[in-house]
Amino acid sequence: MSLFLPSDEGRAILALSFEPSADGYFYYYWRWSRGIPVTAEEREAYLKIPSLGSRRAWRKGIANRSTVPPRAFGPTHQKLLVAMPVSMAVLGLLGGLIFALSGASDILSIGGVASLIAGVALIWFGCWIILAKIRHTRKGVALPPQ
Repeated sequence: MSLFLPSDEGRAILALSFEPSADGYFYYYWRWSRGIPVTAEEREAYLKIPSLGSRRAWRKGIANRSTVPPRAFGPTHQKLLVAMPVSMAVLGLLGGLIFALSGASDILSIGGVASLIAGVALIWFGCWIILAKIRHTRKGVALPPQ
């Protein structure tokens, strides 16, 4: 992901904050937030803000609008995993393997146990990304650009 302007990957991940609606989109600040109706132009303005840029002014512009209930966790989680680059899964698997092996060799210390747990968590994370991409391609839908 670019540090200054959103790349295709960055834009795809930022676009997950929006769900289509009849009149435009609903914007969700967090996964558990209530949706705020926005227009297509407001969505594009959000997506054009640099990745490390502040979105406070944009959020203030849509404050105090009526909201809709939060969206379901499962589909949103799957979309996020599919949007993550394969390199993130590879790094998770390799880093997890290194941490797990390091922790397994020093299992009698607290640091070793912590390293083993962190390694298994990273491996789990990498596998989730790969499984989400496999499920997505089996549905016959094209993957987002990598």
